[in-house]
Amino acid sequence: MIPKTGFDFRPYFQKVVSTFDYGETNQKTKEMVVDYLEKKHQEGYRAIVYADDKLANCQMFIEAMKLAQHEHPDFSYRVYQILNNDSGLQEKEGYFTIGRLNDLLVNEKKIAEKYESSAD
Repeated sequence: MIPKTGFDFRPYFQKVVSTFDYGETNQKTKEMVVDYLEKKHQEGYRAIVYADDKLANCQMFIEAMKLAQHEHPDFSYRVYQILNNDSGLQEKEGYFTIGRLNDLLVNEKKIAEKYESSAD
């Protein structure tokens, strides 16, 4: 599989956040993520897509999101673990694994199209 280059994924997302870095440490804790999610909910976000190459970070995000959902049951999420290979999209229990970011984009586009067609 030849990776796509020059593909502009920005139209598929409301906002791209590259890190939860608090104080230039690139350290994440569940409490930081819950705080971040709370702020995003207050800003009007109702769905969050999280991608990381570390499974432990993906699991921590899911735990934090479930805590945030206690206060905001309308808050949804999708989590992708990036494997950096040619494995494509695989659905796991509670998250997806993807070989490359393009797999995420293809899946999110399908989800958006399904959502748009059900809204008609």
